[in-house]
This record gives sequence, C-alpha cells and structure tokens, in this order.
Amino acid sequence: MQDKIINRELSSVDIIKDTWIRDQNTGSWIIVLSDDLRNYSVQEVNLWYINVLIKTLDSFSHLARAWRIHFGPYKRCDIEVINLEWTQESLYQEYIEKVIEIIRNYSAPIFEIGIDVELFIHIRTSTSPTQPIKTWVRLPDNSFFIHGGLGHGEAYIHFDVAYTLFGPATKEISPLTGPYPEPEEDFIVTLDDNELQLLNQPLLEQALQNWEEIFGSITDVEGIPGIYKYGFLVEPY
Repeated sequence: MQDKIINRELSSVDIIKDTWIRDQNTGSWIIVLSDDLRNYSVQEVNLWYINVLIKTLDSFSHLARAWRIHFGPYKRCDIEVINLEWTQESLYQEYIEKVIEIIRNYSAPIFEIGIDVELFIHIRTSTSPTQPIKTWVRLPDNSFFIHGGLGHGEAYIHFDVAYTLFGPATKEISPLTGPYPEPEEDFIVTLDDNELQLLNQPLLEQALQNWEEIFGSITDVEGIPGIYKYGFLVEPY
C-alpha cells in the first residue's frame, strides 16, 4: 500500500506501508504544566502560548515541524477561529513567524492551539523499497495540542502519533488481539517493524527528553504495547 508524503522540498513521493500501520491509539505523551492563566491579560495569555509553541517545536526540531496550526478562543462566536497552513509560497521560518505575529495580535485569549506536524523519519519508498531513507513524512493525526486551562482543567501539552513507525509492531493486531488498524476490518496482520524502529525510535526518544528538560516531567503516557516515557521499547519488553 502506498500513500503520498511530503519531503523536505514539499514535493510528493510514494511511501510503502509494509511493516507499519495507522493506529489512532499508537502513542500519546502529556506534560501537565503548573501555569495558572486565569488572571492573565489577553496579551499575557497569548504570549504564554507563543512561548510554549516555540519551545515545543524547538524540542522536536530534528523530528517534527508544523504544517498546520489552528487556534481559537473559549466559547466566543464573535472571534474568528484561525487555521494556518504552510505552503510552498513561503519558507518554513516565515510561516512560523507569521503564526507568532497573528497569535500576538489575536484579540481574545486563546483557549487551545493544535499543531499538525510532519515527521523527519526513516521510511521505505517506491524509489527505495529495500533501503530506508530519511525524509519528511506528512501523514494525518501526528500532532501537538497546547491547552492553557482557561475555562476548565489544567494547562498541559499533548503529543500524539498515529502510526507504528517508532515501535516494533511484531505482535498480531486484530479486533481480538489488540488495537484496530484503520479502517476497522475483521482481519489479522502480523508486522515486523524492527528495522524502522531501530532507526526511528532514537529520534523520538531524544525529542521527548528535550521536551521534558524544558517543561518538566512527562506525566502521562498511553498507547500500544511497548510504549513508555520516551517512545517505544524494543522487544522483548
């Protein structure tokens, strides 16, 4: 099976889905923050979001970069929800600077920011079917969420991956034995992703450690078997 991905120059290449699958529940990492934004001014709230956004992207700069950023206020119908995508018309740094400027001048306190990201990982392609290459991969549902806690709850940062590109994937996956592949189908597939895991997992581990050094301990981890604080353990685990 092949999908289109985006490489560093934003041109399409064909990836090969052979040893990995899409699984919405692959992995989630959360850092709960001690910040209390309830008494912040609009400007202070939005500057807080800028700071968390920049530091998060810096932590993951060798692994992830934003291609779509969206945000809006809490329970306001009179304020526009912003959705900004990175296109070929601008350099990446120009895109990030534009996002920052719009956040800085936003007229309401932001409730949450969503950041869809591309991943710079090893993968096999139609032009290199046996030898993995490292390239930027744009697949749905790899994302960050930054939540300031306004309205309810705590402030936190959330990172999700929806593909088994960092794990061993050597277990049978089916409706009876584990998480559903997507789409949900009544079949069993046995995958061996050891080669890609050994290449990709260190990238994820370093990013999560960088993230933790800036914001404090990772407080919650959820996902498929083998997940842990800094990615996915190599079997046996």
